[in-house]
Amino acid sequence: MPQAEREWAELVTAPERVPELFRDAFVRLLGDAVSFPYTIFSPATSWGLRRTSPSLIALSKDSLFHLESRKEGLKTRRLPVRELCLIEHGTALLYSWVKLVEAPSGTSVTVEFNTVVEDFFLRLVEKLREIQTGLAWERLESGAPESLHGLNYKFYNYSRDLFFRAEPALLSVYQPAIRRTFALWLKKTLAVNRLLLVTESEVILLSDDATGPGPARYGIVRRWIPRRALRGVETEDVRYRGELFYALRLDLTRQFSERQLFAAEE
Repeated sequence: MPQAEREWAELVTAPERVPELFRDAFVRLLGDAVSFPYTIFSPATSWGLRRTSPSLIALSKDSLFHLESRKEGLKTRRLPVRELCLIEHGTALLYSWVKLVEAPSGTSVTVEFNTVVEDFFLRLVEKLREIQTGLAWERLESGAPESLHGLNYKFYNYSRDLFFRAEPALLSVYQPAIRRTFALWLKKTLAVNRLLLVTESEVILLSDDATGPGPARYGIVRRWIPRRALRGVETEDVRYRGELFYALRLDLTRQFSERQLFAAEE
């Protein structure tokens, strides 16, 4: 885990503050921008035995630019914001990430960072969703809608930041964690807690994080999918030791889909 503040991502607010490593490429990509883009620099950071490369991410008009310094040289990518089919933001204790997937190629960009500087990336996610939906972001200050009052405290609190105030949820489905006992006393988690929301513009998924450090209850993953990006929606029956479940699959690209498991009674 990163300990030194110099390993934290930082907001870049002026051309002269762009790290020299990226400055020439940054000017070539964004030199004609009318105003300085929303830019975040992520220095090389250690996560256990794994080390990330320095990167720069910049949002200019309706394009997102990602510059990453690798051993083989500087890699640059341009992702048109309106072609993003998935925006994912996850947090597990001090470890956080933002993942962006472009359709139809399935090209993805992931930026990892210390949760201490999460606000920089929260604003980036808000800006991306504003471009995609044409709506202005406003946080629900007074709490989540009544339809979500039955959620546990963790999910109720996070749900306030999931959707636009001007576009309430048309459908909400909460599925508690699905766990089953086998071998007399061992327990297997088939699916973590998750919430599915559908608005006019987006399909939104909120779930515990089953991949990060520590128990799943310490992490949270938020996913936003533009409804216009859906290539298909399918349901299928899934059986585990004779018990029936429903799997919801959201196809986003030819190579990438989201799959969610729900108890049959839902």
